[in-house]
Amino acid sequence: TRDGYRPVAEHAAILFFCIVELENIDPMYKFSLPWFIKIYHRSILDSQRNENIQKRISELKTKFTGRMYNKLSWSVFQEHLLIFSFILCVGIQEVEKESYQSIWSLLLTGGTPLEKENIFPNPCPDWLSNTSWIQIIRASSLSKFQGLMNHLKDHTDEWKEFYLSDSPYSSKAPAVFGRLEGLDKILLVKFFREDKVVSAVREYVRTNLGEDFVSIPDFDLQSSLEDSSTEQPLIFVLSTGADPLHQLNQLNNRMNLDRKIKTLSLGQGQGGAAEQLVNEGVAEGHWILLQNCHLATSWLPNLVTLWEEVISGQDTHDDFRLWLTSYPSPDFPPSLLQAGIKIALQQPTGVKHNLQAFYKSELMKEEGFYLPHPSTDIQLDTFYRLLYGLCFFHGVVVERKYFGSVGWNIPYKFYTSDLSISARQLKSLLTGATSPPFEALVYLTAECNYGGRIIDTNDRILLNSLLTQFYNENSTEPGYRYLDDLYQVPADLSISGCQKQIDNISIPIQPQALGLNENAAILRNQSETKTFLSGVRATQPQIEPDS
Repeated sequence: TRDGYRPVAEHAAILFFCIVELENIDPMYKFSLPWFIKIYHRSILDSQRNENIQKRISELKTKFTGRMYNKLSWSVFQEHLLIFSFILCVGIQEVEKESYQSIWSLLLTGGTPLEKENIFPNPCPDWLSNTSWIQIIRASSLSKFQGLMNHLKDHTDEWKEFYLSDSPYSSKAPAVFGRLEGLDKILLVKFFREDKVVSAVREYVRTNLGEDFVSIPDFDLQSSLEDSSTEQPLIFVLSTGADPLHQLNQLNNRMNLDRKIKTLSLGQGQGGAAEQLVNEGVAEGHWILLQNCHLATSWLPNLVTLWEEVISGQDTHDDFRLWLTSYPSPDFPPSLLQAGIKIALQQPTGVKHNLQAFYKSELMKEEGFYLPHPSTDIQLDTFYRLLYGLCFFHGVVVERKYFGSVGWNIPYKFYTSDLSISARQLKSLLTGATSPPFEALVYLTAECNYGGRIIDTNDRILLNSLLTQFYNENSTEPGYRYLDDLYQVPADLSISGCQKQIDNISIPIQPQALGLNENAAILRNQSETKTFLSGVRATQPQIEPDS
């Protein structure tokens, strides 16, 4: 009966409201109910039918949640995906009658302030912060944490062992608190190791929703195009270093569409030219790319009118597509955001994501690059090993910026274009050479490509020192290990072999692999936890902030 499928409807409602709340993080995250329903219907059609209603319900939930996560992953920035997975996981458990409101509030806000007479002396101030101790006092009034304060005072050595654990979420806590799991265990981790909260959240989501919900799916611009129509603008939400025009041209060439892409950068006085371009595209079936919409917010209401009266009309050419680019802006018209398909473009973050992105990039697919013509005079094994090292180096210099002044004296933005030009130069210098010209490679890569934006002397010295860990006589040997010997050149140098090894790199990567010590990771992870919980709190307006 229809009523038997009520759990699916409740699950879909949770999913929708989790998505709606993302708008509180970024004004560009506006999603419409019709967009949601379209994906919902497609999931029902694609799901496997089963006479057993419970199995059918489970299949529908899994299919719909997975498809929605994939679509959403292309529309929001990477750092917000885990927030979505987390609030979805908690939302599902609330519907399943698990009472989490008090725990949820304490995790996100720290709880209500205590009266002075209720603040007891911290029994272990040498390793437990006063802030954590006060939160433990607050939590001791909750049923699942009852007695925690007194147990900590009486068994400080046992709790210090838990505190020193590399993975407290996976470690067993002392006494009855070892039975805590899920959100309760995350809160316990926050009390003792705030720097491990995000990794605990990842494990929590992985356990309840699956590995896919802590991973970043491969971006597929072609899929977004296929989901679109003449009435749906495709909106690139930009971050620093993103290049949508380059991606559009690659898509056009790869699909052999032979479309005319006409571009215009918006700004003062460009409204008339933009309207003319759109009208021309509607009539002739061109792709129109209007760039930097955030610089022309006063004209965007005119674009909305154009979209409603012209683009949505019956005379629009079937091949017409309207592409827009904008940095996040609260003034971007909500109607366009809800009607359009959003595509969040950002540079990969960290070693693993940068390696994954490069080995799936257009450069690697380019004819003659990774698999050169047989007549090309190049030692392929040497090229492959040095290329992998170069990509690893790029990931290292990018990820070090998340460690603040410990990573770089001055924060720098390194882009995928730095890696691409360095990779092309590597192949060019190896072609016809009997041995790698390391001095030239280091100079071009460290001084010209990456070093061009470095203004601090010590940072420049560091950059050269890091690169020589990947460009040296030993780095062309099989099994060569980088930096702290945690990672090595893949034994299988094919693209698939390299990708398989890349998939095994941890997130976050060990700081030793970046040339840093373990203490550097604590500062980085504490900052990451504060940013993460702040983002989660923004999606929960019913939770009052800690005063």
